[in-house]
Amino acid sequence: MRSRFPGRVPEPINDYLRRVGAAPVEEATRWLVELCEALTRAGSLLDVDATLVQVGGPGDGAIVITPRAFAGTPREQVRRVAALGFELIKGMPPPEGPVPSDAWVGLRPELARVLAAALAGTGAADVQALGALLSALRSDTAAYALGKNDTVQSSNPPAPSAPRATEGALAGTTLGSYELIALLGSGGMGEVYRAKHARLGREVAVKVLRPEYAAMPDVVQRFFQEAKVVNDINHPHIVQIVDFVESPQAVFCVMELLRGRSLTRVVKEDGPLPLARIRVLLEQVCDALVAAHARGVVHRDIKPDNLFVTVDAQGVEQIKVLDFGIARRLTADDSAKTRAGMVMGTPSYMAPEQAAGRPVDVRADVYAVGVVLYELLTATSMIDLKAPPTRVDRSALGEQIPDALAKVIEASLSFDPDKRPANIGPLRDALGGEVTTPKRGRRVTWAVLALA
Repeated sequence: MRSRFPGRVPEPINDYLRRVGAAPVEEATRWLVELCEALTRAGSLLDVDATLVQVGGPGDGAIVITPRAFAGTPREQVRRVAALGFELIKGMPPPEGPVPSDAWVGLRPELARVLAAALAGTGAADVQALGALLSALRSDTAAYALGKNDTVQSSNPPAPSAPRATEGALAGTTLGSYELIALLGSGGMGEVYRAKHARLGREVAVKVLRPEYAAMPDVVQRFFQEAKVVNDINHPHIVQIVDFVESPQAVFCVMELLRGRSLTRVVKEDGPLPLARIRVLLEQVCDALVAAHARGVVHRDIKPDNLFVTVDAQGVEQIKVLDFGIARRLTADDSAKTRAGMVMGTPSYMAPEQAAGRPVDVRADVYAVGVVLYELLTATSMIDLKAPPTRVDRSALGEQIPDALAKVIEASLSFDPDKRPANIGPLRDALGGEVTTPKRGRRVTWAVLALA
């Protein structure tokens, strides 16, 4: 298989794991998807034992193999790929014989179910099917499922549940006034369905808590608080939640259903973005945060996965900010605050004070927007930086970055909150000005924008 990184020496997996301990789950999943696609294209069974991992910078790397015939069955090949995935993610080979349920602790439940079934020989029939399952977990509809977006550290989090034979079982049923048409995505805490109002016919997204979480008052309260926060802000660049229902039958919320792609997927599919396009999209993000901050709400999980790009009737891109599930009000009472000892968010976009579990204010969102801007402009990740990056004067496409914008991004990325702008206004102002609004005509797919 040809390397995507010519000139670099592949690193054996054992050496890689000794060096890093374990691969990031999202990276490992991407590598496995690409490996399955390459094995499918090969047209004949190849031995996965010959696999090497080649790693560059953050987000950079690939699984490469030395082509060698494999004498086993397609399902045995699937098991070898799954075993590789387990080893990458957990930092050790899977145990001999049946894998105990506690071996999957800490892994996203739906990913654990796919890999567990593949290892047991009861899952995907071949690598093409396994690749499709893993790819679906990385798609937009899965990305916005409940429980996907938060990184949570707390005492006694719920353990991953056993594989559910009833996944998507609510499709075709009715909850309240809504007919559930099809499963759009699932996560550790619930499922999201494309649905329509039984009498009005309006299509929506319905997010349903799993029964075990619906029985937990604090989770239901957070679920409700998210809906209330979003509706209190009521901004065109924040996804709308139109109903919240807590009944003996189920706990669910109803929100608008959008067509589009996450910003993560936009960058992956379109490559480095032109400066004008970045400015238009991130200015909309800032507008949404101005409205949120004006109501005392700090988002606390701004990242490309939570920024969803839609296209209006004129072909102009519009941003929807998602996932107010871990937002907090600066004046909230104790019942609405994050419990002591909990760190919630996504590490690579967390302000240092947030990652340390200290109190945060709007400057945490300023930092996160700064990180998103830095990564969009440079086409690199900040994840491994030990200090704030140096000032960025040119984009990855070679465009000159305006001086005012470069300065405010540099200030926003300060590890000291007192050295950042006091609010999102300076970033918004630096992004504005004379900008030609880009139009996009590419095909988009159905996706649900849930707010885990």
